[in-house]
Amino acid sequence: MAFKHNYKVFWSLFSLVVVISLLSLWNYWQSHQSTLTVKVNDQVIKVELANQPSDWYQGLSNRAKLCADCGLLFNFPDKQIREFVMRQMKFPLDIIFINDQQIIKIAANLPPEDEQAQIIYSSEQLANQVLEVNANYCQRHGIKVGDIISIIK
Repeated sequence: MAFKHNYKVFWSLFSLVVVISLLSLWNYWQSHQSTLTVKVNDQVIKVELANQPSDWYQGLSNRAKLCADCGLLFNFPDKQIREFVMRQMKFPLDIIFINDQQIIKIAANLPPEDEQAQIIYSSEQLANQVLEVNANYCQRHGIKVGDIISIIK
């Protein structure tokens, strides 16, 4: 009889562990697979989201390319002066620093660097988001400081 009771406890605990594991995997997948669309002036950009510290560190490093109208949007939980590097990038970028959906600075046409990145690109003002797009994107599409970024999907 004691065996039967332990067997039920075991399966109950096992089921609970499986459910918690599946929920954790789902949350991880959601935080790493999220995409949405943003708009700056008339330009629509499909962005991946970087919402976690591991995403912030990785950024676009070691990626071969980025589609023409795509980007990576870093969402931060607070406002700070943000510093970025071009560590292990395979292609040049424009880095757009944003505070409350308004562009506060654009670091344009930044060259890739290796693992020992030397140049630090700073927002110089408080920022709660950063958008990375292909180099010269801002110039080609007339995106400038003061423009508003809106989420459309």
